[in-house]
Amino acid sequence: MEQWELERRRAVNMVWNGAEDYGFQPDVLAYDENGQAELYLNSILGILHRQYDWKVLSEVLDSVRGPEQESGRALLWLGLERCAYLREKGTRPALEELRQDYARRQLARSRDWRDQKLVERIESAWYARALGQEAKLGQRERQLLEALEFDPAWDTQKLAEQAQTFLKTYFQINEGREEQSHLHLPVIFSKGANAYLGPLRELRDMGFGSAKDRRGAPTGQEKKRRSWLQERRRRNQEKLRQYIEGSFGLSVCTPERQRELEKTLCTGNHAECHLHFTRGDFGPLRTEKSQEVQAQQQKNEDYYQQRRNQHENTILRLSERIRNALLIYHEPEIVRTSAGQLAAGRVWRGIALNDRRIFTKIHQDDPGDLSVDILLDSSSSQLENQEQVAAQGYMIAEALTRCDVPTRVYSFCSVSGYTVVKLFRDYGESDGNRNIFRYFSAGWNRDGLAIRVARHLLEQSDCAHRLLILLSDVNPNDDGKFPASGALHVGQDYGGKAGVEDTAQEVRLTRLAGVSVLCVFTGKDDDVENAKAIYGQDFARIKTMDQFADTVGGLIQRQIREMA
Repeated sequence: MEQWELERRRAVNMVWNGAEDYGFQPDVLAYDENGQAELYLNSILGILHRQYDWKVLSEVLDSVRGPEQESGRALLWLGLERCAYLREKGTRPALEELRQDYARRQLARSRDWRDQKLVERIESAWYARALGQEAKLGQRERQLLEALEFDPAWDTQKLAEQAQTFLKTYFQINEGREEQSHLHLPVIFSKGANAYLGPLRELRDMGFGSAKDRRGAPTGQEKKRRSWLQERRRRNQEKLRQYIEGSFGLSVCTPERQRELEKTLCTGNHAECHLHFTRGDFGPLRTEKSQEVQAQQQKNEDYYQQRRNQHENTILRLSERIRNALLIYHEPEIVRTSAGQLAAGRVWRGIALNDRRIFTKIHQDDPGDLSVDILLDSSSSQLENQEQVAAQGYMIAEALTRCDVPTRVYSFCSVSGYTVVKLFRDYGESDGNRNIFRYFSAGWNRDGLAIRVARHLLEQSDCAHRLLILLSDVNPNDDGKFPASGALHVGQDYGGKAGVEDTAQEVRLTRLAGVSVLCVFTGKDDDVENAKAIYGQDFARIKTMDQFADTVGGLIQRQIREMA
């Protein structure tokens, strides 16, 4: 994967985390001087989108023209940044630390104040104030700085009006007299991927082409370049891994085991993808995301308790249907064998037809030869349904547990090229169902890879019969493309018809591996055809909670009968 594409994905995810809107497609992203995604500013961009009408603010920024365009936009960003920070810091405790860290880095990179132009001095004073310090400023500079301290209580329209007044007062009347400033800002690119020129141009200017000597061998400079790029990729990958762990929890795999799993599973249509297996344990990490996960867990539990009677009745009815299916499944069956109790009526077959199966034996399946895996789609498309999905996953798992069926529950989503698999409870952890309330949605969903992972996990099961139940809106959609080495849809976005076809292929392969697959459909009317294309008739749509036990129970009953 290209370095700039990796950083772009990271930047977009940072914006999404601030916006809490994974459908938002930002036309502005922030990078530092090394071309790496800037966490604080991208978070602020997302917060601005959520707190204000981003389209209106964008129009104000785009309205800055003439020789003061760079200076005006740079200073407006300072005012908008402060508004977003003040509005959000009460609900995001980590934001203050991020802002101060960002301010310290900017001040450390500043030139000596005697060499600074106007905008640089304003920026330095701004960052100093963020750290509780004061800088030496002239009267005009101080007025300009204070004019940028917009009131965070203003709505979008008021903020836009004041921003326009600021531009008119301090820039338009001085147009042509102020020097173009030399800015120490992160590289901010707008208007899509074609505008990502800053870090790429920097690399090209350093001569990072394909340098070879006359014999075609890499030159010493080219070897150094390759070594530098390899080390840079390694550092970027390590930072991305830390970001994933800070967002979803520490990995339960050693680096060696993870590389082994990726080598096995991240192939074909999912080459260049990565995996992260976690139980959602953040250990000593205390990130903003860990606090959000904890808050959502409380919401999930509160939702369940507020409807406890209804949910408990659903579990009882679902347990009854599963238990009845298991009784039929485990009902003794008389089979013909070559040894056992002689069946007098079949003796003639041994004489006339040389059929040795003239004996009978009672065969009964071992109640422990069925295991069930429950896979929850935890992508951002489930943001509005997190409490319901957690409750549904819990009810199915609890019903299976009460029927003594080994059950494993985990969720999946994809972020920045990683498919995150979060384990809530494993086989034998019959008291672990409440961990399902730690369900939290974020990011995209690369359904095909998630099902491939589930198949791999199920292949490790000792049970003769295995069932995979997915709770999903059946709308595969990932920000990563199909790789050039993929078997299907090379270079296409992972979504739409291509995503459905890949997911359907993985379901077919899972069934061929002897695993029964069914889906509890939580999506919209428009995605019913996707469910049919991927799961055939093995999906159930839940419209009301009253239908849950009978619909899901009936689906599970049918699967159990077909296993016999």
